[in-house]
Amino acid sequence: MGFQNVRAVLTGLLVDLAGSFAAAVVIVTVYTSILQSQGMDMHELEKRLSDPASLHDLLLILVSVGVFFDGLAGYITARMAPGLEMWHVLALVVILTLIHLYFHEDSTVGEGYRQVAWLLGSAAALAGGYFSKSRKHQGEGSD
Repeated sequence: MGFQNVRAVLTGLLVDLAGSFAAAVVIVTVYTSILQSQGMDMHELEKRLSDPASLHDLLLILVSVGVFFDGLAGYITARMAPGLEMWHVLALVVILTLIHLYFHEDSTVGEGYRQVAWLLGSAAALAGGYFSKSRKHQGEGSD
């Protein structure tokens, strides 16, 4: 039974981190392709990408995609948990918070974006877990 608990949280972590990273790579690639097709040369493109303050639209898209994967990870974690689904999702959120703090120490993205991403991502993971728990126990009559 202990392995199922760890497996649920690790699967949620993998879904969140791998999904967010893969989606970010695709989005940034498409974004840079669009800018290049509009006539921006490589020098201008590198200059623009090095200044996060000028990338509000891209940052909002990336935060939204990250929040989606946080919610999906919460849903999957709760779905795979043998019981106490929300505790598993809470463990997921704590681990993701630690990872978020560790990797964003040297980030050039503004503090506001990081805080919004963390807050919305945590809420999405908990909401995804609650939704999964509700569906899982729907037939049992308990919430």
